[in-house]
Amino acid sequence: MTTVVYDTNIVVALLSQTDSLHEAAVESAVRWEAHGARAVISAVSWSELRIGAMRQSLAAERALIAFRVAAVDDIVPVDVDVAEIAASFRAADLSLRMPDALILATGRHVGAAAVLTADKRLARVAPGLTELVAV
Repeated sequence: MTTVVYDTNIVVALLSQTDSLHEAAVESAVRWEAHGARAVISAVSWSELRIGAMRQSLAAERALIAFRVAAVDDIVPVDVDVAEIAASFRAADLSLRMPDALILATGRHVGAAAVLTADKRLARVAPGLTELVAV
């Protein structure tokens, strides 16, 4: 089965209709879903998303949890294999932040067809692994 990883910024865009990337993120997610792809996120993204929701409101927390139940097939933990792959990404480009390296590593680890991201830097670091979602 095909797997796609959502970067944190894609989930934020999917959840916020006022986000400038909302329509592009929805279009990309719907296209992958139509191809039967499983949608997963890294435990790193889940943590980042939870922090944002907790700082916003109870309604934001509920919306995030509802999104997880409805649209996320799995949250992939950071284990030794993911950490090793992330180290390789980061060693190749020290400007890459560790959370971003871990999200890319999650994609490589699960054999994802793509890591959906709005971050041009990730697309540059892993062009064969990422799909850049842009306005």
